[in-house]
Amino acid sequence: MAYATIEAAVQTLLQALAQYTSDQVTRGDYRVLDSGVDEACVLRPGAFTVSGGGDYGQRTYGWLVYVQIFQRYTGDGSEWASLAMQRQNVVDQLHEYPTVDGVAGVTEVVVTRGREPGATYPRGSDTPDYLTQVLELRVVEKRVHTLGETG
Repeated sequence: MAYATIEAAVQTLLQALAQYTSDQVTRGDYRVLDSGVDEACVLRPGAFTVSGGGDYGQRTYGWLVYVQIFQRYTGDGSEWASLAMQRQNVVDQLHEYPTVDGVAGVTEVVVTRGREPGATYPRGSDTPDYLTQVLELRVVEKRVHTLGETG
């Protein structure tokens, strides 16, 4: 497979959560925040690793997917509990599907950490519009390449 296939499968899994509609989970499109939604999730690529396997064409890929969740800021403190619940739902959903719902070659899916929560601010404002947290999703893919070398 490829990273793009994995990211698309992650998007599909998250769109299946009751808290999101299909347009609230995007791949790199932060314009969703301008649509007035209370919750959103934006996926984007992170670093990756590649290591060799036993035979020449075997490779193990470690893909990092950033899953950034957003919770509308209300100012009454409830948004923190909502962010925590949204985060828990995302982590649980991703761990329920250790092959990203059957993506060929994927052998492991783990949310490895969540960065410190923060806030986003509209231009020129001292009041946040969203609380946000970035989760790091590690996906391990094993693939055998057909070698093009003829000798």
